[in-house]
Amino acid sequence: MVGLFGWKLTIFRFVFAFLVALIVAYIVEFAFKKPPSLPFFSGRSQVSRWEAFKNAFKEIFIDTGKYVLIGLLIAALVSVLIPPTIVEKFASFPLSYLFIAAVSIPIYVCSGEEIPIAKSFMDLGLTPGQALTFMLASAGICIPTISATFKFFPKPLALLYVAVWFVGSVVGGVLYDLLF
Repeated sequence: MVGLFGWKLTIFRFVFAFLVALIVAYIVEFAFKKPPSLPFFSGRSQVSRWEAFKNAFKEIFIDTGKYVLIGLLIAALVSVLIPPTIVEKFASFPLSYLFIAAVSIPIYVCSGEEIPIAKSFMDLGLTPGQALTFMLASAGICIPTISATFKFFPKPLALLYVAVWFVGSVVGGVLYDLLF
């Protein structure tokens, strides 16, 4: 990331994402009662640990695999179909950060794919803060993450997580562009 965006944006992204995670943790600590034990770990299963692992791996792979393909398709379409002049005009639109965060949700990225995609968007005309909004939102609240969150946590907690990351992604991008 440093090679594409420099130290300022790299450090800001790390620190800001950490702060958003802490905010979520503190809100959860104060707003939600922790169950005595998580249902996933309670009781004995009839299935061996190896079988449970294989079943969980297959389920996770099938659940996220389709979103990886959708994300790749969207990224390819964006890079081929959207002219830079449109991106430059869009970047000056005041609500562009909200739109970028919303559009980032179906673009599934992991292991750093959001970095070159964000750099491509910057090359087309987005500001560094708008690229940061994309990186934070696409990695923090992509569809597989939302799906897993709703699967493992109570609905109000999952909604809180999504809302805080969405708002945090927008605030992070706007704040970066204002500061730098």
